[in-house]
Amino acid sequence: MIDDAHVQRMWQQEPLNSGAKSDWALGWPVLKADRPRQVAGIGGARAAFVVYPDEDLAVIVLTNLAGANPQRFVRRIGEFYQSRANDSTH
Repeated sequence: MIDDAHVQRMWQQEPLNSGAKSDWALGWPVLKADRPRQVAGIGGARAAFVVYPDEDLAVIVLTNLAGANPQRFVRRIGEFYQSRANDSTH
């Protein structure tokens, strides 16, 4: 089992030799580094996912259509679920 400290480290941007932060976190592209963090993966314009580690949310879109480009809309699905979760807590 991976402890919480290692899981949190998995989502952090890796430093470059210059000291600047890269756009990658242990193999995950970082879309947004500050809270709520967003890391993602894209595959061949047919699959995409976004993980929101601070919100225990992940959105995965799989298609069998070349050129469907789910990376263009997967974050909007995440925003929908984030807004629903925020509405239910108020």
